[in-house]
This record gives sequence, structure tokens and C-alpha cells, in this order.
Amino acid sequence: MRQPLYTFAVPGIRIFFTSKRAGLTGDVTSRLVDFVAATQRSIDCAIYDLRDLEVLAALRRKMREGCRVRVAFDAGEPEKLKPGADPKPNGTEAALDEFGLLQHSRKIRRTSKTYLHHKFLIRDRKSIWTGTGNFTTGALQLQDNNWIVVHSQQLARRYGQAFDLIWAEPTQALALPIALSRRRIGDVPGAWLWPFFEPTAGTKVENAIASALGRATKVRMMAFELSDPEIGEALTRFADPGADIRGIFDVNGMKDALAFVKSPDPRLYWWYLGDQRFVGVRSHPFMTLPGGLNDFHHLKTFILDDHTVITGSYNFSTSAETNNEDVLFIRSPAVAGAYRRYFRRLFVHYSTSGGV
Repeated sequence: MRQPLYTFAVPGIRIFFTSKRAGLTGDVTSRLVDFVAATQRSIDCAIYDLRDLEVLAALRRKMREGCRVRVAFDAGEPEKLKPGADPKPNGTEAALDEFGLLQHSRKIRRTSKTYLHHKFLIRDRKSIWTGTGNFTTGALQLQDNNWIVVHSQQLARRYGQAFDLIWAEPTQALALPIALSRRRIGDVPGAWLWPFFEPTAGTKVENAIASALGRATKVRMMAFELSDPEIGEALTRFADPGADIRGIFDVNGMKDALAFVKSPDPRLYWWYLGDQRFVGVRSHPFMTLPGGLNDFHHLKTFILDDHTVITGSYNFSTSAETNNEDVLFIRSPAVAGAYRRYFRRLFVHYSTSGGV
């Protein structure tokens, strides 16, 4: 029986896709709560924005049951609201305090310009939850996002080592060991996985993404923004009208990313400057929907050559290089096929609706 478009599962991997505007609402909040509820011993959470009440309640229940619960959260000051995209939100610390979790949490503050931008959980050092969306009502119910659950002790160990280093140094500049990244993980049937973390003392995420794009012959892109010059340079080989590329981007996200660029370089931003193979999503600016919610096209995802997916917390921007970020490369034709179906659903919807 064909799986519904909003969820996909193969042995060891489960993926959830959301887009309220495209009609994909897979009850991700309940699935995230279920992931937390299955904890037997410990759950570690590294998160940029955690304000969903159901998720907070699920973490509190595990704490009260005697499980070790640790939450590393971004402590950057809220930014002044802008007319465009995605300022630093407020409220995570107060929410954790309200649910009795603050004593099990740590503020992560590197500098005023760098964020802990992760969106991952590690359960019992056996399974991880990661993806593009924060743990907020807007992210879980309205935005375009994807989340991945992977049952892999090898991958969970790698994420766990990164978390432990973040937890141990909450206020100092941190360069994670390159050994946490790049090495292939193969204990998931039918898939190879490579995790990447920022910041690292070695190969950067943008180098890895640009290298993968340099080898690809077919690209599908879903991006909140793309302003990193190295990734942009790697995409120039697809500017030819005959190249096999399609993409979706968030209009407000790109406006915000290019706010200080008077004239975007047409060689790097050919895809943004009117190429018909790309469609812009006209999401609502931050805090303009009821309840302070937003419906961004919040994805940070490439699908390459029908067999590889790149996705995670990492926006394709220069500023992401200094944030705490995680990206997962997945080589699996089955997983890539699920992402292609999701891409087609979004591309058709936004192409025929004028991007809304």
C-alpha cells in the first residue's frame, strides 16, 4: 500500500513532511511527542526555538519518570522585528521555566551574532530526530519543513558526542572535532549516512555541499534562503537552460538575506532573478499571522541525482558557518524518491498558486 505523502518509512528511517498551504499536515506534533515518550533512559535536545506546549509537556513527563533530560537552547537576544523573514524569537527560556525544565537546561551563548540553530533530539543514544523545523506551533503545523527519525547507534553516538561538547562549553567559542563529520555510517539497511556539524575544526558544511553539487547532474532545491557564495558558485554550472534543475525558495527569506546587497550578482543569483525553473514562496512575514505564527518555506534541502538527500538545520548562508548547525547527507534511492514526491507536490502547488 502506498504511503501517504506526508510520511515515509523504510527500515531504520522515518521521515515527516509538512506544508499547510500544500495540504500536507501529518500531525508532526504528535509524532514528535511519541518520539519523546518512547525514551527509556535519556533524551538530549539541542534546539533553537522550543515553545510548543505539547512537546514541553512530553519532556516534563520523561523528567518526572526519572529519565535524564537535558535541553541545550539558544540564548541569543531577540532581534528587532523586521518586515521580512526570521528574527531571533523570544520565549524558550520562559517556557522551559514554566514546565520545570530550566534546571535541566543550558543557555548556549557564543557571540551576539552566532546561534545554536540545531533542531535535534537524541533518544537513549540509539535514535535521533533532526530536520529543518523548530519545536514551535508554526514550525510543526504551518511551515514547509521536513523531519527525520533515524534508528542508528552509530549516528546517535556521533550526535551525542557533539551534544556533550556543546553542553560542556555553553559560553565559549567551540570548534567541534572534524572526526564527528564526514565518516560514513552504514548501520541503517539500504542507506549510507554522513553527518556534518558546524562549526568544525576542518572541512566546512558549505564545502561538502558545494562538492556534492559539483558532482551532480540533477538537482532539486528547497531553500529558505541561499546566499553562500561557495554554494552559489557550485550552482552556476546549472544556469544553462538545458540543465536538469528545479527549485523553490522563500521570497522573504531571500529578501532578508540580500538586504545589504544593492545588485545581486546575476552569475550567482541567476536562479533568483527570474529563472522559470524556480518558484518563489510568498510566505507571511514574521509575526503577521494570528498568534505570532509564521508559514515560511523553511526547508534547507537538496535532492541530487535521485539518490542523495542533504538536509538539516543549516541555511545555505555564510552566517550558518559560525552557528551550531547539523546537516545529514543520506544516500538512498528510496529516501530520495520520497523527497522528490514532496518536492513535486510543493512545486506544482506554488507554481499554480502564484507562490502562496
